[in-house]
Amino acid sequence: MAGRIMDDVISECTTSYLSALKRDDYRRTREQSYSMSSKILSFALQAFMMLLLDDKHGVRCYRSGVERRINYSLRTLETSWRDNINRHEAGDQWVPGCARGKIAEQVPKSVLFMCLGNICRSPIAEAVFRKLVTEQKLSDHWRIESAATSTYEIGNPPDYLGQSCMKKHGIPMNHTAQQVTKEDFATFHYILCMDESNLRDLNRKSNQIKNYKAKIELLGSYDPQNQLIIEDPYYGNEPDFETVYQQCMRCCRAFLEKAH
Repeated sequence: MAGRIMDDVISECTTSYLSALKRDDYRRTREQSYSMSSKILSFALQAFMMLLLDDKHGVRCYRSGVERRINYSLRTLETSWRDNINRHEAGDQWVPGCARGKIAEQVPKSVLFMCLGNICRSPIAEAVFRKLVTEQKLSDHWRIESAATSTYEIGNPPDYLGQSCMKKHGIPMNHTAQQVTKEDFATFHYILCMDESNLRDLNRKSNQIKNYKAKIELLGSYDPQNQLIIEDPYYGNEPDFETVYQQCMRCCRAFLEKAH
């Protein structure tokens, strides 16, 4: 019930906002932005209250999905609103997604790294890719996250051996395990997973979603050394996590080069 409320509200508000943009209605668009933000936050609180009353059905897991939906929607709205307001006040023609004299700006690319529990391989891939993007000064052009196909580790931090590996390589890692949501298939451009089991799970989930846009692939398909599978180091030791790191670094570097 809470999920349907959130989906309906976000859909309603977004449709209203885009409609105002198409009409090039400066004042109405500004009002719609504020209205949408307040509506989403208001209904989010209602959704949380409903979840708290039904603590038997994975509240923490679903709450994570709701929070991600809210945060992403608000970030997108804020960016769109701020850019268009700045153009309008600078005297530019207000064309959605367009800067003065230029073709429409591209929507930021997005990638979701996936594994079974989201505490070993995928958070390492996320951290590695974020570092590569930051080094190339492309952070504003990418949305980067990671998630799990399962609910096993929802709310947990990355494996301590993975954290130790990232620290050794000087790569920040700040993540809490979360499960993939239906919205992810519609909002991410790429969903990159670690093994064939992940791939089967994701393909099965995507078959239940209409008009999803995500390109679902194995991260290892970008490996220049042709190591297709990134094995789960959960029951392993430090060298196993180092192997995952090295694979992720090769694959993420190649993926960024191709996607950029």
